[in-house]
Amino acid sequence: MILDLHPSDYLIYVVDSDKNQLSFLSDAFSKWGFQVKSFHDGDSALEVMKKGELPHVLFADLQMSGLSGVGLAKRAKEFSAEVEVVFMTTTPSVESAMEALRLGVHDYLLKPFEKMDDIRNVLFHVCE
Repeated sequence: MILDLHPSDYLIYVVDSDKNQLSFLSDAFSKWGFQVKSFHDGDSALEVMKKGELPHVLFADLQMSGLSGVGLAKRAKEFSAEVEVVFMTTTPSVESAMEALRLGVHDYLLKPFEKMDDIRNVLFHVCE
């Protein structure tokens, strides 16, 4: 139940090569009380994970230079199956949606986001 959720107990990684989107989501998640780390590419996020700091939730853009969102999600799940993943994309496809299902991704969101309440609900739901 959302009322029992303590956002400060959750570390969220936001990974997006779009600097505006990255800043927008990171600021919103912080405002809602979550711990947030932002990364402009999958390789940077992976380096931190390799040091043992794993997020509770990984919000990752599907298409980034270097390590893609799918590649990052696979690696995160190798470190811990408990990492919840939410994919974001401006270019949805049946193939990427099927890959998301195979990986057990919690949600697959289309950008640009229409309502921040929807993003908030996804984040709080995944943390329940």
